[in-house]
Amino acid sequence: MRVIKFKTSSGSNSSDEIHVSHKANTAFNPLKQKGGFKILKKPFIYCSGILSCLLVFTMFTSVGCEKLKPVVPTSLPTTTTFLKVEYAGCNNQTEGTKSQRTIEENQNDTIIFDFQNDTLIITVGINYICCAKFNAIQNINDDAISLIMNDTTVSSEEYCRCECNYVFKYYFTNLSHESYEVNAVIKSPDSSVYKQIFQTFNIN
Repeated sequence: MRVIKFKTSSGSNSSDEIHVSHKANTAFNPLKQKGGFKILKKPFIYCSGILSCLLVFTMFTSVGCEKLKPVVPTSLPTTTTFLKVEYAGCNNQTEGTKSQRTIEENQNDTIIFDFQNDTLIITVGINYICCAKFNAIQNINDDAISLIMNDTTVSSEEYCRCECNYVFKYYFTNLSHESYEVNAVIKSPDSSVYKQIFQTFNIN
């Protein structure tokens, strides 16, 4: 084993020593004679020859230059969209069409779902006094859908003396949830809630 001493910048001998084996010393002799071998004391990195330094530099460069791949979303978020509402059943019926009303009356209040080709049809059937006029509206709040049927009859004299089933078909598309809480409400002319029914819709 051979001990190599080196000088500091002031020119005095340093007490720091590096121990080099006999085989390593024999390999380094040609480099020392040509001035191609240097031992670096700071910052505690020792490169054994010019080729080793180039290898280390290449490794760090290849790691540092690696590009990050952009993250591409698989799908864009959608918003549930209301399309239209259709009036059926006893809507727009008068006392003169009593035979038609008889077919529609005496049914249970219902909410029926039909989902086809990304379109949800919600059919609401509610029993109410005949000859009423309605303005059907809707409201979407995240995964809750409110179906509101406002009775817009001007005078109580316009009502017929019977009760029949009114049908409202609401169409929605671009569903953003797999499940919805549906609330159907009939409001009297004074805006009070006359009847209210609930139903849950699940795509699967």
